[in-house]
Amino acid sequence: MAQAIIGRGIDLSIVATMAMTVAWSLDLITRGIGVGSALALGLLMAAVIGLINGFLIAYVEIPSIFATLAMATTIYGFGQFFLVPTDITYLSPSAGWLKLLADPTWAGCRAR
Repeated sequence: MAQAIIGRGIDLSIVATMAMTVAWSLDLITRGIGVGSALALGLLMAAVIGLINGFLIAYVEIPSIFATLAMATTIYGFGQFFLVPTDITYLSPSAGWLKLLADPTWAGCRAR
């Protein structure tokens, strides 16, 4: 995001990219794919989306606000239709260390 702002652009697809890549990674984990592999696939998906955005803005010369707005709609629609079949994705019990990130007590925080 900082690079987009420094380059005098704007990226409206960040929220859709984050939501779909994380939801897809969690869905892959619940389907039995390893945590590391699922997170790597989510990161790869985010990188591909970024490359497509960069290509559309730099080489096709579509203004960043329009290219990223269209990409956000495309990402969310594609993700909902093909990758994540449900609106709620639960973390499987086999996630191991990934579940610790959701536990507030590991960082010294208290749950209310």
